[in-house]
Amino acid sequence: MIAIWLVVLGITFVLCMKRTIYGCCMLVYARILIPDIVRLTPLADISLNTGIIGVIGIFLFRDLLFQKVTLNGLVNDKYIRNILFFAILLLLSILLGTCLNFSNQIGYLKQYFITDLFPPIAVVASIRNNEDARLLLKSVLIAVLINTVYGIFTVIIGTNPYLFFLNLYYASDFSKLIDDSLSSRSGIIGTSSTFRHANFWGTFLPLAFVLVFYYYRLTKKKLFLWTTIFTSICIFICTKRTAMVAFFLTLLMYFWYANPKVKKNIIIYSFIGLLGVLLLVYFVPQLESAKNLIESSLFFWDDSLRDKHDVGGSSMSMRINQTLYPWVMISDNILFGHGFGFTAENFNTFGLHPVMANFETILAQAVCNGGLLGIFTWIYFFVFNFNYSKNSVPAHLRQFPKLLNLCALAIAVANGLDVVLFYFLFNLSLIHISEPTRLRR
Repeated sequence: MIAIWLVVLGITFVLCMKRTIYGCCMLVYARILIPDIVRLTPLADISLNTGIIGVIGIFLFRDLLFQKVTLNGLVNDKYIRNILFFAILLLLSILLGTCLNFSNQIGYLKQYFITDLFPPIAVVASIRNNEDARLLLKSVLIAVLINTVYGIFTVIIGTNPYLFFLNLYYASDFSKLIDDSLSSRSGIIGTSSTFRHANFWGTFLPLAFVLVFYYYRLTKKKLFLWTTIFTSICIFICTKRTAMVAFFLTLLMYFWYANPKVKKNIIIYSFIGLLGVLLLVYFVPQLESAKNLIESSLFFWDDSLRDKHDVGGSSMSMRINQTLYPWVMISDNILFGHGFGFTAENFNTFGLHPVMANFETILAQAVCNGGLLGIFTWIYFFVFNFNYSKNSVPAHLRQFPKLLNLCALAIAVANGLDVVLFYFLFNLSLIHISEPTRLRR
């Protein structure tokens, strides 16, 4: 198995020798199409993704040495400066917070910087012209298309052979193999496609939907339309309520900002589509489980529906606890909390918390990890990403940066933001490819 991943690393190395942006494209394919359980052991105790990022880092250093990229230019780039300032704020929470384990939490920050913050810096540094921007975009769209088509395929055949094989090779708990590759919620068979778990896939899909829908509206190409349709289907077959809620909120905001003509078309097609779905789920007995899942997602605040339909997932009372109880946990250091990485260290040390469970929401993570500084840090994170992209799209599509940020916020409120890298990359990809200078120093 290690030989296959060494080939992937070798291809990345060869591509980076020609252009560093080619390595960034390989990272996009790896993050979307190869689960994060894949590791380079026994060669090195790191994930394949970290290995690819290391190769990109080597060649970015080469670009600095040969002045293809200047250090002054990187530091002066507005987007890179914001990412670095964001990282400094996370570091400050560790230095000033009451840490559970200082050395381990510093380790979490190092890993977070390598896997989630360095890649967008490398992308910004590597894009030099229109061709580079198009190449990155094509890589994202092709990877999303493969991911969604395969996800639909696994539901049709009733198994996920790719993920099952990788789990069989890497997982230590055989009893979780089936559950990780295919899952069942309220009687519906769901899938995680090429992701390790459906939860991760469910946080990725709504963000991917916004991006592919944006490029369909921009270009009117049928490939983007089909990718948008496949992504929409996968949001439902992943069976995660977070994905569905984020999807519905995104559609509502799109409707809100649409012009009258578009609103009219949305109403007509939505009515026809909704009528067809209602007829199917309410009059076809075999689809009753799908009706239950849709109902519990639309009325996500109603725990009685969740319990009645045996849908599972977090209850509203649990969400409220995760909003209020973090302030109790940091009462000894309300300004800086317990430092970045506390929630992960607490879970790894003590297991599920009796009140906070796995610290699922971004508010729970921000408050426990950083106190008031953590709240400011994550507000800053969303604001600088939105401000960077809001004026970079054509005037008639200015709602899409808002859609992407709303979608990310909805996911973060429900599940935390475990896909920061995708949010960064998709936010960069929203920038119109005719304006590559916005990606430069």
